[in-house]
Amino acid sequence: MVDMSPTFPPGHAQQVKPMGLLMTELTALPEIGPVTACQLSEVGIADAKTLREVGAREAFARIREKVDPGACIQMLTGLECAVRGIHARDLSPEDKSDLRDWFRALDKK
Repeated sequence: MVDMSPTFPPGHAQQVKPMGLLMTELTALPEIGPVTACQLSEVGIADAKTLREVGAREAFARIREKVDPGACIQMLTGLECAVRGIHARDLSPEDKSDLRDWFRALDKK
């Protein structure tokens, strides 16, 4: 039988490490999937408590600096939702606008 599972080059965001209990805790948060959970772990954020303490913006900045320079506004929004324990649809238009402004300011630095 031929293995049809996808393969990714080393370091690629889709190359997800085996998930332990802490990774499972992160993926239990709204808007956090296994790839984001893996990236969070790579920047020292291994559980929901730490994510809440660090905050979405700092977590995003760490990921962008150390793991994925192309991390996008959707990831930032997802991290903010995870910190708050809500889904993206429940984030207010004002909060979405604030996140967009902060994200755009990053690109100007």
